[in-house]
Amino acid sequence: MTSTTLVSDEQRALLERWVAAHSTPQSVAVRARIVLLSAEGVSKSEIARRLSVSRPTVIMWLQRFAEGGPRA
Repeated sequence: MTSTTLVSDEQRALLERWVAAHSTPQSVAVRARIVLLSAEGVSKSEIARRLSVSRPTVIMWLQRFAEGGPRA
């Protein structure tokens, strides 16, 4: 079962800016991509595959986002 991360329009805009900005650290951009892909309904396993990270990493960042928003 795939769960979709709920992202407000404001949060989505911020995450998309982070992904697009050349000055964003790569680690932050990957975290933003994780959340954005989840919000699109992509499975955790597929996100991990696409971004070359582990599934536990995807789960951790989605949980942190759910608990504290994009700045967590």
